Amino acid sequence: MKRTGIGKWLAAAAVALIASAPSAHASAVMTLEPPGGSISGVPGALVGWGFTLTNGANWVSIDSVTIENETSPLGGSAGGFTSYMDLLGGLSNGVTLPNQTWTLPFSPGSPGSGLGQYAIDPSTPFGASDSGDFVIYYDEFSADPNTCGSCYLDTLQLFDANGNPQAFAIDTSLSEVPEPATSELVIAGCFAWLVRRLVRRLTGRPTIPDDPTGKPAWT
Repeated sequence: MKRTGIGKWLAAAAVALIASAPSAHASAVMTLEPPGGSISGVPGALVGWGFTLTNGANWVSIDSVTIENETSPLGGSAGGFTSYMDLLGGLSNGVTLPNQTWTLPFSPGSPGSGLGQYAIDPSTPFGASDSGDFVIYYDEFSADPNTCGSCYLDTLQLFDANGNPQAFAIDTSLSEVPEPATSELVIAGCFAWLVRRLVRRLTGRPTIPDDPTGKPAWT
């Protein structure tokens, strides 16, 4: 079938639009450490996430890291999330090379290691929880941006292998954990009490307390 002039123009415009649009397939994917992004900590604690970034065919550099859709912030007025990943940029000199893997466990610092930290406010009640999404953008380059003159390609959002933003969850402990020394003292006291009762039974002595004057309570 012969195309009309308008049909040819529309077809050409569609091809040009598709060619100029950024690629829908991101060249890099990321997983969080721990898997699923679920962490826990007591009020006042500093917690955080590690990550593994698996790169594709281009040079990439992390541009920004923020959190969105936070359900119940636990940071108070001075805490909350602080990003490390965008300050580090990439595996080497702020860039991750093609087909390379960039892995960083969490370690606090300024900047520290990993994706970033979350400072839980000390006044947060035990049992409180929060969740949300990490929104991460990175720049793609056709060559090393540290040396090329003009090799920028586009800016894309970093997703997981399923094409979803990285989700996180933070839970505070339900109650304070007893001090180990206190627990040991309680156990030792119970053991001594049981031994005393056993000795009294074997010797035929009653298990009532001794007289405070020092005299035995039995004759």
